[in-house]
Amino acid sequence: MHKPVKAERKRQAQWYRSRPHYEQPVNFSVEDYVLRSRVDEKLHANKLRVMWVGPYRVVGTADYYFTVEHLVNESTMDVHPSHLKYYADDSLKVTEELLGHIASQGTLLAVDAIVER
Repeated sequence: MHKPVKAERKRQAQWYRSRPHYEQPVNFSVEDYVLRSRVDEKLHANKLRVMWVGPYRVVGTADYYFTVEHLVNESTMDVHPSHLKYYADDSLKVTEELLGHIASQGTLLAVDAIVER
């Protein structure tokens, strides 16, 4: 009984390895604005946090990652393209309202005290 199962498993593995594996084409370039996924952060502690944060400005490229810049604090990070989503091209007008929205992402609020009235 084990031989047919083992042979079938081997056949399926060979088929999987032989089929073409397509990569998603990257549709953004330097100076475009992108959203960054939080899949690399631990979300199980607070599953209500947003998954996509940003926008970030793309400031550099390499073979396997993009360097993105946070618009509020101007920090940079290297991110794999699979964790980025196109947001807008370089003609986006960065307003105070947009910067306020970006600054409030990921902010965890706590109650200092409960006051009776």
